[in-house]
Amino acid sequence: MQTWFILAAIVAPLCFALVNTSDSYLVKHVAPIKALFLFSGLFTFIVAIVFLVISLSTGIQIILPISTILILLVSGILEFGWLWFYLKALDNEEVPVSSIMPFFQLIGVFIYILGIIFLDERLALDNLFYAFLVLLGAALLTIDFKEFKFRTREAGLMSISALIIALGSVFFKTQAMDDLSLFPTSMFWMSLGMAITALVCYIVLPSFRKELHDTMQENRKSKTTIALNISNEVFNALGLVAVMYASLKIQIAQVYAVGSLQYLYVFLIGVIGTLLLPKIFNENLSKASLIPKIIAIVLMIVGGAMLEMRN
Repeated sequence: MQTWFILAAIVAPLCFALVNTSDSYLVKHVAPIKALFLFSGLFTFIVAIVFLVISLSTGIQIILPISTILILLVSGILEFGWLWFYLKALDNEEVPVSSIMPFFQLIGVFIYILGIIFLDERLALDNLFYAFLVLLGAALLTIDFKEFKFRTREAGLMSISALIIALGSVFFKTQAMDDLSLFPTSMFWMSLGMAITALVCYIVLPSFRKELHDTMQENRKSKTTIALNISNEVFNALGLVAVMYASLKIQIAQVYAVGSLQYLYVFLIGVIGTLLLPKIFNENLSKASLIPKIIAIVLMIVGGAMLEMRN
């Protein structure tokens, strides 16, 4: 088995799936989302410093053209902004994370639409079909087959989140992906944009600041929040390194397409977790729930992967 496939299909998506599962646990059992939102953003100051040190120690240039820096900072603002809608979507005890994460496949749909609107890309019938598969899978995931009601709240929040990520990805990729050697510098400026935005929120939003202070003053919650967020950053970093290394071997679109298996891993972790730790995980294991969800995830993985291959 080739190294790039192991990294792109196993290591990276599994790392990201663990982060998603950890986020869900934090939101549902540990801390309010305002505190988690600020903590994650402020923590990126450390991430920015790490990338700064990597750039300086390897002789990579830090100072980029002003226009490039501004675009990367805006990318960071967007990268921080989508997190709010994502955390809000997770903040529902009745909805498992496996019913939420596949909505990120809408990113490929939005990038495709943005390309048609802003880049004059042609309207391809095969891409429309793949986009339809993603939307069909998303539609299935909006239905709670246990009570036959629609999860419009979660669908709406994740759609906004996916749209923001699509915009941020377009900004970041136009600046960073043409030269992988500048990746640490690009990550530094993007992370700095996230951190500065979080600092502004901390200063101007008293309710967010209060919830963060209250959470950090509770020793148990403070230790759990810090430990899980640090582990999240570690797994994120490992996943990112795996993605970037794999992209040196094949086209990055193919890497992201294979990485769609992340949502299958989230689902499997939810099923195994529910069997072993039912007090923490809440996956509905009834056939009426599992079968439509599996169909939806498969549709979204196939449709999203094919869109990524063509974007």
